[in-house]
Amino acid sequence: MTVAVLTAHLLADILDRHRARSGLARHYHRRLSRLHDTPWNLATTADLAFPTTEGPPPTASQRILARHLDHVLAAGTRHRHTQAAFLGVLTMTSHPVALLTPRVALSATTTRHRALAPADTPPPPTPDPQAVRGRRRKRLT
Repeated sequence: MTVAVLTAHLLADILDRHRARSGLARHYHRRLSRLHDTPWNLATTADLAFPTTEGPPPTASQRILARHLDHVLAAGTRHRHTQAAFLGVLTMTSHPVALLTPRVALSATTTRHRALAPADTPPPPTPDPQAVRGRRRKRLT
């Protein structure tokens, strides 16, 4: 949704400023490509974390970005400023360079990072529904 809104604002801006209609489409698509680059790279890098994703293997820059994002997410559980920077990038109210500021980078590199289980790991077993029904519930008083 955010990319769609940004695209609409870009189009409105170009239509307001570009009085001469010649070259309008080329100018619009060039700026649109730059606008979409960052969200596309973030989304595809996140998709490549799943082993079931089809397509070419991640590039070196995508692997580095994915690893840094894992560390930023871990640091975000302990450092409010890192969490705020990540949420700003996630909601596209901040540029991804916000994740490379010294304060965020320091917290991302110094916070202990525990590797997450692979995405294709089955969830833990749930209790048997019939066994759960037979238990008595404690009253809260």
